[in-house]
Amino acid sequence: MNKGSMSVSRAAVLEGLLHTCSSGIIAIDRQTNIILFNEAAERLTQLPRGDAMSRPIQSVIPDVSLPSVHLSSGER
Repeated sequence: MNKGSMSVSRAAVLEGLLHTCSSGIIAIDRQTNIILFNEAAERLTQLPRGDAMSRPIQSVIPDVSLPSVHLSSGER
């Protein structure tokens, strides 16, 4: 098995774990837009994944509090 096929296999396993996990998992990018929204997050928010993806996290979870972090240095 070459390294490329191992990466695909690991990605598939990770994808399966994230979407079958009973805990809601939401990941955001640097602009706080949703980039990952698993099935448990759909159930918790009652929002389909397709409607949540690419939206700002605050539009899905209005009272979310995110720390202010300077991503280039990690300093607050």
